[in-house]
Amino acid sequence: MEICGDHKLSFRDRILYLLQNARRNFSISRAQSEAFNPPKVYVETVLRRSPSRLLADLFLEHELSKLNQNSLNILEIGCGSGSMARKLSLLGYTGSYVGIDVSDNRFDRSIDCNLEVSLVRTDAHDYVPDKTLDLIISFSALEHIPREDALLRRLRKHMKDGGTEIHIVPGASALITYLWHGYRQYGILAIRERLGEGQVIRLGGFGSLLVHFCTITIPEIIFGFRFRRLAPLWYDRLVVAGLMIDRALPLLPTGLAFVRTNRQ
Repeated sequence: MEICGDHKLSFRDRILYLLQNARRNFSISRAQSEAFNPPKVYVETVLRRSPSRLLADLFLEHELSKLNQNSLNILEIGCGSGSMARKLSLLGYTGSYVGIDVSDNRFDRSIDCNLEVSLVRTDAHDYVPDKTLDLIISFSALEHIPREDALLRRLRKHMKDGGTEIHIVPGASALITYLWHGYRQYGILAIRERLGEGQVIRLGGFGSLLVHFCTITIPEIIFGFRFRRLAPLWYDRLVVAGLMIDRALPLLPTGLAFVRTNRQ
């Protein structure tokens, strides 16, 4: 039985969570993937984002700009505030955007963009799209869903032939940086076993992992000390340095991107 790190865990459950996920995450795999090499990142663009969040944002901007049509029916799983609708609009997309989440505490219903926006509070397993989908997207959401594999198989039945899925999930090494987070992290082989055949792209490497562990995991998660808030410029500089190290040591990515084209 998987232990979900989203809930308050006892000390015993925290240890079990780490052991359970470590055993699963760090099995040796020869599965192939490619690394995402972002354009040069400048200090003033980091804005205290974690290395994983920054890389995911850059990857999504790069990947979403490649979609071959302007009007899309979009579903976002675990939408948070729904800010993805604004990002898609800024990239020139029109059509409809539906964001679903189990909580509406963060919904921003004032979003003004070129998309028809609908934010729905629901369990993803219960949601049935009322339109054929061109794009399904999720950003650090699938690890919080008990049976994300079954969910995606069901939602794919509502996709157009040639539709696109883009999912950002924590890589195996994220266990070191995020500790008790979601039900699982994903190894490169495991992500294909759970999500199906698709392109897997590594986000980050040793530099990003080291910066995250030293400036977020230890001070913020373990000791509750907000290093990013107290020394934002130094933090942003360290993130940029970590990204430079990633190019030389693209090992131990804390994030993975999964991209799949639907074929019926």
